[in-house]
Amino acid sequence: MGLLSSIESIFPILVLIALGYVLRGRGMFNDTFSGNLSKFILQIALPAGIFVSVIHHLDIAAIWSLRASFLFVLASFILGYVLACILMKVLNIQQGRKGAFINMVVNDNCLFIGLPVQMALFGEESFPFFLLYYIMNTLSLWMVGIFFIDADPLLDEDKKPGVAVSWKKLLPPPMIGFIIAIIVLIFSISVAPIITKTLDYLGNMVTPLSLVYIGIVLRDTGLSSIRLNKDTIGGLFGRFIITPMGMIGVLYVGVQYVIPLAPHTTHWSPSLCI
Repeated sequence: MGLLSSIESIFPILVLIALGYVLRGRGMFNDTFSGNLSKFILQIALPAGIFVSVIHHLDIAAIWSLRASFLFVLASFILGYVLACILMKVLNIQQGRKGAFINMVVNDNCLFIGLPVQMALFGEESFPFFLLYYIMNTLSLWMVGIFFIDADPLLDEDKKPGVAVSWKKLLPPPMIGFIIAIIVLIFSISVAPIITKTLDYLGNMVTPLSLVYIGIVLRDTGLSSIRLNKDTIGGLFGRFIITPMGMIGVLYVGVQYVIPLAPHTTHWSPSLCI
């Protein structure tokens, strides 16, 4: 039953991705459509969806109960950077690709791909843990990952001046939607049903449109353009094998040694890293 349920959850995802791929190939979507669709999802639909999801499914007590989970996510990212650097040295990644390689192993796009897949597989109950991971992933990319890329110029480039933390990047529209929702919860602000209903409609568009967008991008990129070399295979191995093993290790240590020392923490769940 578990396998059948997983197949039933994955099938609509694959169909919508394939739909975007096929329709783009038939010319139904013009060259500017994917860019405009991405902006619509990221700047309008996704912030609306996160806002209503937070006010519908969370409260301040539930958010506070995730504090231990936040520490485990933080530890997983720190370990991820350590493992990525070790793997980079072992594979002898060439200059100009080191920073990108580290980010490939540690950070990911958990919005367009991660959110639709997680919601399809685990349902709305998994949303708080997605939100937790998304926040940490955003902070990791724009406060740490960007410096690895900046410190690794291409061979034919002069070393660029060091970059500063981009506060604008740290507050993308989905994050702003989350912050506004937290303010609403803290001050017990009543939101008119007509507004939440409208935002619900917008939020419900995120998953299908994101999957169609993925199909369009795959068509534009071209599957034949994918080249599997040492760097790519190493990055995929790090992303899908090494990093998850590191997260499992963090979870094991936490469950065996940390949680027993803090019995008052009753709402922690290991499902955030699955």
